[in-house]
Amino acid sequence: MNQPEEWAAPRGPLPGVLKQANDAFTGEKAIKSHKMGGEKSQQHCAASLSISELQDSTQSSTGLQVPARVEAKVSRNSSPMRFVRNQISKATSKGPLSPATRDTPGDSGELVEEEAGSDSNDESKPSSTDIEAVIARPYRELEFEGLLSASVVKVDALRELTWNGIPPRMSAVRPTVWRLLLGYLPANTARRDATLARKRREYEDSVAQFFHINEANRTPQEQGLLHQILVDVPRTYPDIPFFQQNLIQRAMERVLYIWAIRHPASGYVQGISEIICPFLLVFFSAYIENVETIDMEHIDPEVLTIVEADTYWCTTKLLDNIQDHYTAEQPGLQRMLARLEDLVRRIDGPLYSHLMENNMMIQQFAFKWMNCLLLRELPIKVILRVWDTYFSQDGGFDSFHTYFCTALLVHFSSLLQKMEFQELMSFLQELPTNEWTEKDIEPLLSQAFIYSTLFEDSPHHLA
Repeated sequence: MNQPEEWAAPRGPLPGVLKQANDAFTGEKAIKSHKMGGEKSQQHCAASLSISELQDSTQSSTGLQVPARVEAKVSRNSSPMRFVRNQISKATSKGPLSPATRDTPGDSGELVEEEAGSDSNDESKPSSTDIEAVIARPYRELEFEGLLSASVVKVDALRELTWNGIPPRMSAVRPTVWRLLLGYLPANTARRDATLARKRREYEDSVAQFFHINEANRTPQEQGLLHQILVDVPRTYPDIPFFQQNLIQRAMERVLYIWAIRHPASGYVQGISEIICPFLLVFFSAYIENVETIDMEHIDPEVLTIVEADTYWCTTKLLDNIQDHYTAEQPGLQRMLARLEDLVRRIDGPLYSHLMENNMMIQQFAFKWMNCLLLRELPIKVILRVWDTYFSQDGGFDSFHTYFCTALLVHFSSLLQKMEFQELMSFLQELPTNEWTEKDIEPLLSQAFIYSTLFEDSPHHLA
């Protein structure tokens, strides 16, 4: 759908402190605020290694001449640096590179190596392509691979790295990263197989015990629960064919029913059916390319069992942190709505006054923002990027989500202040964000981070 220019997602340079935050959020020198007593300190988390140092460190042991125009920004003693050196050794195990090489930029601006005076048919002379590919890759990709290849993953370091989002070319690591950050996958690789086997078996046992039973053995409450789930699942993402496939819907029904049975304090609430969807997409993507468009009827049953169990456990981990959002009276959601109203009042007084003058209460449009975590407002691929940050942030699905919702609302401030009640309600119920991409969401995440640093410890902020 074509959107008016003023509806477009935030783009271009950002003013003042917000620009600094966005630079820190997206740049190679990421700056993250840390609480130290009552003060904030900033820490530069990327060190530079010049190409001459990298060349000196590798040439003596491998005989390599690193192309002079390749730039590498890696920490000398970091695990990514060790990863680079290991990859260099593997790439050069067949012998030294041809001494006469030069680099030229290709059409896309990337380095393209041209060899002079070499015999392309001489297999004993390996190309420098492998080594150049290792060194020229973006630093953050090397960081991810270095961290994830360790025998014991440093989860705090992974959390800090993932806050900026998983690089698009590394989306294949997202299933592992999410499992680690949620605490479902052990950081120690030696413990993973046994732990996953036990948890997946426990889920299968629960399905056999509670779901695959004679209908007459269910209580009236359980029958009502199952009926509500059976009604809601087909309504979940009706425009995405993946979620309309029979096999996927049956898996969703089992996950939701088992979760509700094992969490009687909250039970099933509308909105939870959307929350499991990002997990299904991400975990299936570890086994299937183009998962959103593939016919799942011929999927390996073992893969389905693994993905379904992991979706259950990761959903459980997520909801355990916000369970009071779904208990009686939903106190967690009420707390988030009160925070959102307070933040809008303090950050954008004119917008807040305009909403109040038009009898537009925050709860009237923001309840589903909190209940469904914006899954109905943003494209699901954008949600995956947002969740990278949420999983990396303390209180990501609670307090930080409130700051993100504040940034989203304030983004439309100038437009909203021109509307009256009915137009306000229609607009806020159906935000013009269905065409947004990951790039569109980055400034809002940066702005939410600024809000969190300014207001999280404010004595006047609602607790």
